[in-house]
Amino acid sequence: MTSATKDSRSEKGLARVAQSLASWTEKWFPDAYVVALAGVVLVAVAALANGSSPQTVVNAFGDGFWDLTAFTLQMAMVVLTGHVVATCPPVARLIDRLATMPQTARSAVSFVAFLSMSVSFLNWGLSLVFGGLLARAIARRTDLRVDYRALGAAAFMGLGAVWALGMSSSAAQLQATASSLPVKPIEVSTELKALMPPQARPTARHPARTPRAGPHQPAAPSRLLGTAVRR
Repeated sequence: MTSATKDSRSEKGLARVAQSLASWTEKWFPDAYVVALAGVVLVAVAALANGSSPQTVVNAFGDGFWDLTAFTLQMAMVVLTGHVVATCPPVARLIDRLATMPQTARSAVSFVAFLSMSVSFLNWGLSLVFGGLLARAIARRTDLRVDYRALGAAAFMGLGAVWALGMSSSAAQLQATASSLPVKPIEVSTELKALMPPQARPTARHPARTPRAGPHQPAAPSRLLGTAVRR
């Protein structure tokens, strides 16, 4: 019997349901590595069933794995630099000072969530460690009684809510690396730009604008493309 099951006996209502779900997840939910292996096997079997040879599947897996090295290194550096910054002595002192600011349990949870999401815009790896350390510092206060589970959930708000909008998101890292962008979208955007009239092409100082079609002026290619897609 796990500790979550023992604690669920003393809980009531929704908290008891949450403890039961946590106990089931700890026991039956597989690790991320197991899910990744299952995905590789599933894709390989689907490729073989589609007519690909085993050698083609193996070559595609090997070539595709090394194509992700640049992006993988970027994500690893985001996590490592975030951990280094969040655990350095100046930031640790800042976290201790911030932990003394909330005066109620509700304000403490909201405070952790706000700072976690704010830091996540800059670096989601920093938000991941910073939010956890801030939640722990607030939970250690003896003059404030707050649910540590709520603080933990608030600490993950930066990673679960706004990280994709920040400068260190996966989309931002892919856009910052030309070699990471697929070839087809670049070819399509280049062809569309060539079809646009000169006055409507985007420049460094003026974004693209779709001109209005007059009685003697054909519609812009982008508008024709949108009409074809809707049809």
